[in-house]
Amino acid sequence: MRLLFNQILSPYVDLFTDVVTGGDQTLYGEFHGLTINASLRGGQVYFAENENREIIGIAVWFAPEQAHPLESPDGPMVDLGPFLPKLRPEVQEWWTNVYLPDCVRLLGDQFAPEKRRAEWQLQDLVTAPEYQRKGVARALIDAVKEQAAENGKNLSCLLPTNELRIDIFKKLGFEVGEDTIPFYSVEGRRFDLSVGHLAPAVEPKGLD
Repeated sequence: MRLLFNQILSPYVDLFTDVVTGGDQTLYGEFHGLTINASLRGGQVYFAENENREIIGIAVWFAPEQAHPLESPDGPMVDLGPFLPKLRPEVQEWWTNVYLPDCVRLLGDQFAPEKRRAEWQLQDLVTAPEYQRKGVARALIDAVKEQAAENGKNLSCLLPTNELRIDIFKKLGFEVGEDTIPFYSVEGRRFDLSVGHLAPAVEPKGLD
């Protein structure tokens, strides 16, 4: 799975991923693979394939009735334990003293347990660069949106708020919250995190 993510992400430089890996592109796939590991314990992974059955997109979801990684007794460290030592010491310190505490603060406010249990949580969404803007991400969202609409549930995600990513998620139907938390990398680069929500429209059923 790490190789799969590396193959999809290797040509693509994303500010958020670059910052949290300390700029080490060999760790891009492993960082995103953390969400796969978490989903194997309680979430769901959706794949998109091309005509040659090659994986071109991945979405990691946690359904309302499934435990979110934050609800693990060991917290996020159960997955981060093997990953953090591979980062440079100053990046490890940034994770421990800056990124994780502020994420918990944002998630604690926006993703309180009762809210998390009432929504589908999108943990990760990745599309191979050559297949971007071709409907792959929308198909991965729509697969869950249909299920959510049937059960009256909303969708939500934690979103790095660069203009391109915000524009993409707005086109996918998400409303992006005004509350954001700014993060600065070890080198001083800034990115913001906010929460996006989508309330699927319920299609009216025809009369028998």
